[in-house]
Amino acid sequence: ALKSVTVLLSSNVDLIGATLNSSTSEAQGFSKRLIAALEDNGIKASATVVARHFNSHNSSDKTLTSHAARNWLLGNVMPRQEHLRVLSNWLKVSPDHLRFGKSQANTPLFQSSGVEHEVSFEDQQFLAKYFSLTAAQKAVVRSVANFPSDS
Repeated sequence: ALKSVTVLLSSNVDLIGATLNSSTSEAQGFSKRLIAALEDNGIKASATVVARHFNSHNSSDKTLTSHAARNWLLGNVMPRQEHLRVLSNWLKVSPDHLRFGKSQANTPLFQSSGVEHEVSFEDQQFLAKYFSLTAAQKAVVRSVANFPSDS
């Protein structure tokens, strides 16, 4: 069943922060994953706390209200994609994980000594930064981590 959401517009406040017509089960799954990510980061799953932390990590001029955060936590609505990105950066989980949960399709794997390991969102961010370094900078990182050089 689809839930219709009325969006109130304001110049600098995002009152709902939700995807329109999001399915209830999708929103409830998101809610469970959001609460788990909050707990994993030692953050209380309170609408006021979530809104305050979210706004401190959000570079947009629109703020999230406690009401919108409460709707996320209760599984009433899904956040928009731009809000998923803020949440994922803040809570150090992938946007796909928050939205869809874990699955082999959206979880990168790394194989070492015959064992597959999931590559966390935090590790993916580290690797993206590593690959943007110059060859000399990469050599410094490898030497600090005590990895042999490529050459």
